[in-house]
Parts: sequence; C-alpha cells; structure tokens
Amino acid sequence: MRGTDLLPVDRVATLHGEVAGLVRFDFGKQLGTRHATTIRIPADAARSAAMPESAAPSRAWLATGALLGLLTVAGAALAAHLPDRLLAPDGRASLRAAVQVIGWHAAALLVAALWMRDAGRRWIVHGACLCLLLGTVCFCVGVAVPALRGPHLGRLAPTGGTLQMAGWLLLALSTLGRPGGRRV
Repeated sequence: MRGTDLLPVDRVATLHGEVAGLVRFDFGKQLGTRHATTIRIPADAARSAAMPESAAPSRAWLATGALLGLLTVAGAALAAHLPDRLLAPDGRASLRAAVQVIGWHAAALLVAALWMRDAGRRWIVHGACLCLLLGTVCFCVGVAVPALRGPHLGRLAPTGGTLQMAGWLLLALSTLGRPGGRRV
C-alpha cells in the first residue's frame, strides 16, 4: 500500500488521544472498494501534534494579509481604470501610492504571521501586526479619499504612517534575542 492510497476521512478527539479514520481505495478488480483502518494515537502525541497556541492568531493575520493582497489587486485595477472625472488633480498618482502601500504591508503581515509561530514573545509580533494593519488603513484612507474628490481627512494619513513605522519597529524588536537565546 502506498501513502497516496490513504485518504483521511475524519479525526475524532477523545480523552485518551485522537482516532483518525483512514480509507484505502482499491481500484483493482473491484472498482471503488473501500478498506477502513483505524489508528489510535496516544494523548500526549496528539497534543504535541496539535496546532501551537499561536496558530489561530497567526492564521488570522495570514488571512488579513491575504485580504490586503486582494485589496491591492482591486485597488490597482481601480487606479488604472477609473475615469479622470472621478479623480482629483493628481488623484491617480495618490491612489496608486496608496495601493502600493497596501501591497507592501500585505506582504509584511504575511511574513509577520509566519514569524509569529517562531517568535519568543508573540505579543510583540501581534502588536506589530496590529500597528501595520491600523496604520495601513489610516494612511491609505487618508490618501485615497481626497484622491477620489472626497474631503481632506486631517491628520489621518500622518497618523497612519506613524503607526506603520511603529509596526516595523516592533517587528524588528521581535527578532532581537536576550542572553540565553530567549527572544524579546
């Protein structure tokens, strides 16, 4: 039997471990015959194979980064194809700049989410992600709204830029180690 013959069909957690059902398909003489196998995994092995405690937050940041990537593509299309009558003078250049900032920070969130799984003190990386996200939203809204003939939003863009810088600084700090190999 090859590893490709096995397909996981269910996983059931129990008090004593996890039971995983595997199905083997035999496409020989009897097309589609199924052979079920049950594997018992000890509880301590099941716990060690489970997701790390930061997996859910890092997955949320991965999803957020991916959605910002989607917004980057949509924003680039809008910046390229919106009629000039909908844009302020030099609005297209401002809109493109906002889209570029979204794209860079989408990539940063994806990298930070992956880094979060290995970081010593994850709260610094969470803080970095939060600053990067809020800063990107504030900066890009502050730049894009006036570019689309909307009102000037005061200090929103500079506040967003400051939050982004704080996020990058926190991300850098999360890589520094303490004596003894522990990360900050």
